[in-house]
Formats: sequence, C-alpha cells, structure tokens
Amino acid sequence: MGLAFIAMTGIVKGQEYFHAFGLQANLGLSSKTTPTTSDFNLVFVPGVIYKASLAFEINRDMNFAISAYPFIGAMGSFNSQQGASSGTSIGAELPVLGEIYFGDLDDPCFFIGAGLSASVIRSTSGSSTVVGPQIEVGGQFEFRDQMIGARLAYTYGLNGGSDDPTISESNNMVNVGIFYPIGL
Repeated sequence: MGLAFIAMTGIVKGQEYFHAFGLQANLGLSSKTTPTTSDFNLVFVPGVIYKASLAFEINRDMNFAISAYPFIGAMGSFNSQQGASSGTSIGAELPVLGEIYFGDLDDPCFFIGAGLSASVIRSTSGSSTVVGPQIEVGGQFEFRDQMIGARLAYTYGLNGGSDDPTISESNNMVNVGIFYPIGL
C-alpha cells in the first residue's frame, strides 16, 4: 500500500474523507474434511457497519480510496414451542481495503476493492475465524433523492490449515451490505 501512495503522489489532485453507516450480513463458511468424516458449517450474523474512507482524486472520473468497514453484529432466535433460546450468533470484523471508484464519491458510481480482513463469528452451532485477503465489488446509486451504497465482499481465510495432511480445513467469509453516506 505504501508504494501505491508514493506512485500516486504525482497524479493525485485532492483528497477527501467520507463516512457512512449501514447494515451488513456476514456469512461464515467453514469446513473440515478427514478421511472418514466431512463437516460443513454456516454461521449467519446480521449487524451494523461504519464505513470510513480517505479518497484521493485521480481525475474527474476516477478516485482511489483507503476504506475500513468495521462490523459488529448479533442474532438470537427463540423457539416458541420450547420456550427457550434455540441459538445465538455474534460477530465482529475489521476489513481494510484499497478501492478504485469509477466516478466521484459524491455521485452514483461503481467500485472494486482489495485488501485484508480479520473476522470472528461465534454461534451455538459453531464458529468461524477468518483472516485473509478480501475482494469486493459495489456501487452507489440515488434512491428517493438520497445516495445509497451496496457492497458484496469475499474473504479467503488463510488460517484454515491443519498440520495433519489427511485433514483439510477451510474458513471463508461472505459479506453483503448496504450503507448510507453521511454528509453528501
């Protein structure tokens, strides 16, 4: 990332700070396969995100931004027949990405990004910790005279390995979110 800043110093025309609040759903996908068993676990957690972006104008039609999307969420379910909680999920995530915006961040536009993410999801049915590279695609559009953003991200977990060559483990994360830019 440091090289990107140095390389861009001659082409950057200005910088701005943007922030947004929104809703996101995290889906943790973990699997463990042994010679005799196969275990696959999905953990779903809805929650809130805060988007913080430092954008650098490259030209009138393109911007580069460094963005963080901190996430925290929880979900509980209640079984009315048994009169007790049937499951609870909690989660947190901190991705930091470099993003290219095809357009101005004040206007409708499309963006792609790549970076790193660390997340954890815990539930009564299992858990998933994912640390690794994240890629994303998203955009902003006007809805009822307000700017709304949406993003879809995927994190490939590098932390799912096992020392035993007969055991295969993987941890991955999918994020779907919408956000409302503040101050535009």
